[in-house]
Amino acid sequence: PPDDIGAVLSQIEGCSVVFVVGVSATLRNGIAEYCVEHGVVAYITPHVGDILLSGARPMQMFSVPVLRVQRAAPRLEYLLVKRVFDAVTALMAIIVTSPVMLLTALAVKIYDRGPVFYRQTRLTQNRREFRIIKFRSMRVDAEKDGIPRMASVQDERITPVGKVIRACRVDELPQLFNILKGDMTFVGPRPEWLEFVAIYEREIPAFALRL
Repeated sequence: PPDDIGAVLSQIEGCSVVFVVGVSATLRNGIAEYCVEHGVVAYITPHVGDILLSGARPMQMFSVPVLRVQRAAPRLEYLLVKRVFDAVTALMAIIVTSPVMLLTALAVKIYDRGPVFYRQTRLTQNRREFRIIKFRSMRVDAEKDGIPRMASVQDERITPVGKVIRACRVDELPQLFNILKGDMTFVGPRPEWLEFVAIYEREIPAFALRL
């Protein structure tokens, strides 16, 4: 029984490695204590609270040690350097890849005379919405029903040109303009579709904290 720490510890007695996944915090802590005491290597998937506490600030309140947990607040100089890095690197990448982007745009346009770019609403920091830009790799009517769907391996909606630029990841290059504008960053969580965020928030505890 998962609520019987004694029964669980008897099952892992003699093991050299233990993986702890999907159990209550109380049981997990008991297993962790056992593993440390008996020299057993333990691999533990953290809970949301563990992740929040990992960035906590240790303090001393009289004789009691306290962890101060609050929203992450990067230093101003870090944010400035990060933004400068994003802008300069994106601009240089746009210049270097401009011939590739021009050829890709011509290929997409010539194939079916449709739009060169595909725009989709995504969520960024603090749930701000923005339009992500990619080279269109699917038919113009790929989402005519208004329901976004991830592409599958043999997706019939992908055009011949789209198969090539997807294989080379060239379809992602226009997102350099999103980075230059400040909607995205080179280092950070991937901006998700609005529809997927709603699903994740229902199924994954505290997913909203990612934003």
